[in-house]
Amino acid sequence: MAKNEPFVVYEAQCEEETSDALKNPDVRWWTLVSGDRKPSTALTVGIAEVDPGEHPEMRLHHHSPPEVYYILSGQGIVHIDGKDHPVRPGATVFIPGNAWHAARNTGNEPLRLLYVFGVDSFDEGSTTTAIRVRPHGDAVAAVGCSLGPRYALTGLAFPNDQGAPLVPVHPA
Repeated sequence: MAKNEPFVVYEAQCEEETSDALKNPDVRWWTLVSGDRKPSTALTVGIAEVDPGEHPEMRLHHHSPPEVYYILSGQGIVHIDGKDHPVRPGATVFIPGNAWHAARNTGNEPLRLLYVFGVDSFDEGSTTTAIRVRPHGDAVAAVGCSLGPRYALTGLAFPNDQGAPLVPVHPA
């Protein structure tokens, strides 16, 4: 595919995607710009959507490139390296590379966000490791990341993992 040609793409033209690694049926996304799909380099951009409702677990994940979220609609919490950040439309969130993070919907409508990675394709910015956490006391994950207050590790998931074992972690 030729690189760096101008183009216009609409969300409706993009395939809805989900992740086996994150094991989260409440999150889906549409990749708008990615070098493996469009004639582009250096940026990957898409829209993610988190369903409303009671979701006690968050699927924390991390990857090497930094990421930016821009909140389009809905309200929620973006959890980054042990801290919760409330978000609503108009918020921009910077997520440093390798920071453990997840978004959770706290409202009654889908939480929609634009995401941006400074990489050629989505695969370069894709999840390297994911863990599921649920509200609990302070906890430190066995994988060495601080989950911060109110979360405890409930399982591990890695790309192509067929099932995440439940692993109890006690409050720190």
